[in-house]
Amino acid sequence: QSKSSIQSISADNLRGVADNFRKTTDAARDFGNTGTKSLNNVSKAGAETANILNNIKNAAIGVGVAFAALKGFSIFNKANDDLTLIQNKLKLVTSSTADLINTQKQLLALSQDTRTDYNTTITTYSKFAKSLQSTGISQERLIKITKTLNQAASLSGGSIEARNAAFVQLTQGISSGTLRGEDLNSVLEQMDYLGQEIAKQLGMSTGALRKFAEEGKLTTDKIVTVLENMSGRTEADFGKTTATVAEAFMQLKQALSLTIASQLS
Repeated sequence: QSKSSIQSISADNLRGVADNFRKTTDAARDFGNTGTKSLNNVSKAGAETANILNNIKNAAIGVGVAFAALKGFSIFNKANDDLTLIQNKLKLVTSSTADLINTQKQLLALSQDTRTDYNTTITTYSKFAKSLQSTGISQERLIKITKTLNQAASLSGGSIEARNAAFVQLTQGISSGTLRGEDLNSVLEQMDYLGQEIAKQLGMSTGALRKFAEEGKLTTDKIVTVLENMSGRTEADFGKTTATVAEAFMQLKQALSLTIASQLS
C-alpha cells in the first residue's frame, strides 16, 4: 500500500514538475521537446509499475542536468534511504499503518505543491506533532500549519539552503516549547514573511518581539495561533508566485528520487 501510494504521488508530481519547468525559464522550454516529452511518457505509465523505472531513466537522459544532480547511481541508495528516514519520522507521530500511509502521502504531495524539500516538510510536521501531542491537535490542523509555514518560507525568498536552515532553527524552538535567541533570529532573517506576521499579530515591533521572546513568552501555542490566522492570506499570496529555477529543479529531483525509491522498496 505504501509503495503504491508513493508511485501515485510520483506520477502526479512529474506532471506538475514538467509544467513548472515550462513556466519558469526559457531554458526549460527549450529542453521541453525532449525532457518534458519523456516525463509525460513516465506520467502516463504511472500504473505500469514494471516499466516505470526504465521510463524514469529515459526521462533523466532528456533532462541531463537534473539527472547529474542526483549524482549518478548513488541516487538509488540515497533515494531508498530518504524514503526510509521519512517513514521512520512519521512512525513516531502516527498511530497505525493506515495513518502512516495517509500522512506520508499528504505530506509528500504538500512538499511538492509548496516547493519545499520533503525532508524539511516531514521534519516540521513531526516536530509540531510531538510538541502539541498533549493538546490533542488534529492531523488536519497540523498539515495546514505545515502548509502555511512552507508557503511563508517560499514567500520570504532566499536560497533553498537558507530556507532549510531557518526551518531547523524554527523546529528546535518548537521542540523546546518557546522560540527565542538564535532560533528566533534565524526566522526573522530567513523567514521575514513569517517574522513580520508574528510581530504584526502580537502588536509589536521587531525589537519588542525579541524582548518578548527572551522572556519565554513566544510559545509554540502562540506560534500555532499566528500560523492559523495567517493561512488564508499566505495561501493567496503564494498563489500569485511562480516557481524559481532552483525550486523547479528541486521538485524534479524529488519526484525522480521518490519514484526510484518506490521501485526499490
